[in-house]
Amino acid sequence: MLYDQQVVLSSLNRYMLRILLSYSISGQLPEGWSVQEIEDYLRSNRLSIHLAVFCFDAPIHSESARHAVQSDLLSRLCVCAKAYKSHIICMAFLPSDRFAAASAALRQQLFGRFGAMGLRVKNEAYSVETSPLTLPASYRKLYAQADAMLVDNQARFNRLIHLYSLEESLNNAVFEVDADEMRRILDEITDIVRGVNGNNHLNAVCYFSFLWRSIERTIFYRIGRRKTSADKLIIDEELYACKDVVSMSSAIHRYLLAYVRDVHLQNTDSYHKVIERTKDYIQERFAQPLSLEDAAREAGVSACHLSKLFKKEEGVSFKQYVTRVRMEKAKFLLSSGKLNIGEVARACGYSDPSYFCKLFKKHWGFLPKEFQLHN
Repeated sequence: MLYDQQVVLSSLNRYMLRILLSYSISGQLPEGWSVQEIEDYLRSNRLSIHLAVFCFDAPIHSESARHAVQSDLLSRLCVCAKAYKSHIICMAFLPSDRFAAASAALRQQLFGRFGAMGLRVKNEAYSVETSPLTLPASYRKLYAQADAMLVDNQARFNRLIHLYSLEESLNNAVFEVDADEMRRILDEITDIVRGVNGNNHLNAVCYFSFLWRSIERTIFYRIGRRKTSADKLIIDEELYACKDVVSMSSAIHRYLLAYVRDVHLQNTDSYHKVIERTKDYIQERFAQPLSLEDAAREAGVSACHLSKLFKKEEGVSFKQYVTRVRMEKAKFLLSSGKLNIGEVARACGYSDPSYFCKLFKKHWGFLPKEFQLHN
């Protein structure tokens, strides 16, 4: 459907558009009208009939909503429109030689109006007719095309949901180091990627690169280890060199096996080393500002991973453990009697003595001064 305001506004007969719209659906003209009269009108003005069917995500159930859409299009675009269930039919007259020039502008204008009314176009189909006799068949064909596109879109959506499920299953197989299950899932993923992308090599490379990185990211969050940028570049280069999706899938399988076996062989020892390194770090720097991020960087893991691992292994959070160490040191320094409360606070990493006293009372049940008096 195409439209040029300067040409159409001066010559459109809105009533004729309504008649033709009704005819496109029912195949019948009202009494007093003939196809020949309409064709004479079109021929004399060198016009073609532009018919469009727009399908939306959700049906337009409300009669008032349908009327609002119709009135808006009539008043703003001089296009005859009728909302019917989940689609809108639009029609306009336009000289054929203006088809290419006007199509993009009209489509943008219509989509803007639909969006303003909360309607999101899911599918669209168009035809250009020189005679009203072809309108009923054109309408049925367009509607069938739109309906087929809706079915195809649903099938694509179902494939994406299944693909997402397979990606989750692959993550699980990776952490179980189940080579056979990883191979089976990758084969199924490969079939879907081949069906969606066909022979588009670049799209397939992009997907398998995304798949590799998503798994590597999951490993990093759970284990705290990841490939270097140089390693990732090598994988991407091998994927790009593969001739087909089967080769890409095999490459991913090899890398995953090598990676997860290396990671899992060192899991227990790695957990222990990370915690001990972090605890040593806290003992050495308890008098200085301490952050989870700095400690994680020192241990060579992510802050998120260290936080989860510390809670799991020590039973307290990183922050709680730091406080515990500082309070133990504070108690020792106070018992020596060589430093006043302010000096002890600073020696334990607290610049504010009153805040230090509050934490000391919360941790030990009595104030630093009370502790000094009893010792």
